Amino acid sequence: MIGIRDYLRKMRLRQVCGWVFRRIDSAVTCCLAAEALGTPNVLGWHALDYSSTGSVEDARLLAHNLGLQFESCRSRASWTAT
Repeated sequence: MIGIRDYLRKMRLRQVCGWVFRRIDSAVTCCLAAEALGTPNVLGWHALDYSSTGSVEDARLLAHNLGLQFESCRSRASWTAT
């Protein structure tokens, strides 16, 4: 935790946004971020464009279990808008 926390401080990041999937790597990443920064400073994010309903619900449950804020949106709309 010290290394993660120190790196984020060095980069002047007080809050982070993590892409939440139903896989173990995103679960571990979100867990480490929450431990290093505190749950109010971590946002779990999930793109709806490429996800099944089950995947979105698993991501939402993961964020809930970790105490993270959770957002989901359509990413293609934001890519085509720019």
